[in-house]
Amino acid sequence: MTGKTFKVSGKAKGVRTVTVQKREGQQWRKVKTVKVKNGSWKATLRAPKKTGRYTLRVTTNSSASKSVNITVRTRTKITLVVPQKMTSEDKAKFTGRTTKAKARTVVKLQRKSAGKWVTLAKARTNKAGRYTIKHTPTPGSESHVSVCRGWPGAGWQGGAGSSGSM
Repeated sequence: MTGKTFKVSGKAKGVRTVTVQKREGQQWRKVKTVKVKNGSWKATLRAPKKTGRYTLRVTTNSSASKSVNITVRTRTKITLVVPQKMTSEDKAKFTGRTTKAKARTVVKLQRKSAGKWVTLAKARTNKAGRYTIKHTPTPGSESHVSVCRGWPGAGWQGGAGSSGSM
């Protein structure tokens, strides 16, 4: 997740320190240098604040490891505001706001049915991350969830709400 810490570790023989590097364009930039103890090393790093794919490697005085790609994802927080009182003819307005999702991101309103999440309606976020989904719920009480992708390739993440009873 963006901005969170994560750990990397490995083995190194015959050296006192290793340096973790990050690729930026055609250049490698030092991220952290750590000591080797009993042939092993470990480092705690902070993920970048921007989502995307990053390449890391470890170097010693005389060699460099194979590079490793890591994917950093943003956590998308979704708030779902649901009307409490409705009649069977009312179209419920599910409104919400996502954080860190780009404009025009698809948000789905889903309900669990027979153990599976079923998409009932979709909307797109505006520049501020806000969305409105209109849906006519079935009589009774329904639990809903709204989900969206934080960035291309990220999994669906969401927030829950309940439409109340009719």
